[in-house]
Parts: sequence; structure tokens; C-alpha cells
Amino acid sequence: MVILKIIKYESSNIEYITEFKHEYEISNSLNLPGVIQVYGLENYENTIALVLEDIQGYFILNVDAIW
Repeated sequence: MVILKIIKYESSNIEYITEFKHEYEISNSLNLPGVIQVYGLENYENTIALVLEDIQGYFILNVDAIW
């Protein structure tokens, strides 16, 4: 399984897309234990998406529920 981190079409100005691509380049260069693996940067429904490793964790909004 993978996770897609997608830029909303409304937010897809050139500066935000450049930052998103930079995030991909930095994340892709990190091959360290505990760092989520980045599989790619893909075109997706008229925008772009980061394809990320799914670590089967908890949603951050649900963290309070486990404590």
C-alpha cells in the first residue's frame, strides 16, 4: 500500500508546486531508518502527487484516542 500526498488544484500555483518538488527531492535523498520512503512524484488528476510508503500508523487526529 502507498499514500498519495496531493496538491489541491486550488493551491497549485508555481511557488507551491516548486516547494512540493523540493520536498520530493529532499525526502527521496533520505534513506534512513524511521524516515518514510518516497517512491515517486507523479501526475495525478491535473495536479501532482507524492507517492509515499504507508507505514500503517495512526492518523494524527486520532492520537488522543490512544492515550
